[in-house]
Amino acid sequence: MTWLSTAKSLISLGVGAISLLAPVIVVADDVVPLAKPAVETMPPAVNWSLLLPTNEKVNYRGVVGFDQAGTNGNAILYPAPNAIGFLAAVITHGVLIESAKNEQKEKLQAEANKVLLPYQNALDHFDTHDLMQRALKKSALRSRVGLLEQADHTGQRNTLKNVPVFSFTQDQKAIILDNTIDMESPGAAQTAHYQKTIRVVSGVKEVEDPLAYWSNNNGEKLKDESAQLVAESLNIALNDVNTGSTEVSSPYRTIRFREGSSEKIERAQVLNTHCGRLLIQTLRGQLMSVPTLRTAEESSLAENCMPSTSDSN
Repeated sequence: MTWLSTAKSLISLGVGAISLLAPVIVVADDVVPLAKPAVETMPPAVNWSLLLPTNEKVNYRGVVGFDQAGTNGNAILYPAPNAIGFLAAVITHGVLIESAKNEQKEKLQAEANKVLLPYQNALDHFDTHDLMQRALKKSALRSRVGLLEQADHTGQRNTLKNVPVFSFTQDQKAIILDNTIDMESPGAAQTAHYQKTIRVVSGVKEVEDPLAYWSNNNGEKLKDESAQLVAESLNIALNDVNTGSTEVSSPYRTIRFREGSSEKIERAQVLNTHCGRLLIQTLRGQLMSVPTLRTAEESSLAENCMPSTSDSN
């Protein structure tokens, strides 16, 4: 076999190896698709019905950085008598590394979740039904979304489902919401469908005692802030549905914002500014609502222009 035919064989095997590795790449938590999610054009429905989830606990976790996960792996010499054996060893090593990396991530997440221990009693008595009822009491949603119990769901309404996941920063100064929102509007021909995960980062709570701030009155501020973030994410999705896949004309630029005490950077387009917050669309197509960098005094003023909260405050 000539060197040319050998090279062609290796290229062919390499393509096959990539196809074998595809399932591993897809399941990795830290891989984000670069393509923007497809969104079908939705009718400008005036009223939506929020399908209430079952009474399960609200999903909360601690913020953790995964940059170090899987970085301590040692180099390996592949025992490969031929090209096929070499590629098989590479694939096997990749699977083992990914498994070890995921195990390390689980340990890091378990450690990060310890920040929630002082609030566990309040969170144990905070279910998704309560969360959604609080969210829909926010003024911006009252005229646009109504509650729909599971038993009343017939599939003939403009329905809205959501799966909120909250992350609490380690300095206990901010909450981050990742809300996967699913909207369906039945039509004569077919059902139009919209699904996106929208991230909302709360403003920084510059208080002397964050534990007392969040946990007083059985965690009322923690619950209400969570509901406020959900309300904002739903409002963003409803507005996004009306605009559909309209191209954004604003250029991408570097956006700086805070997650608690940490400064974060995103390359994104600014879609809207309001009350010291930015609605941005990242290079990955994700919608994010983030607080602008500002002083404590400006943060206090910005909180005063947020939609009114529930009567339980």
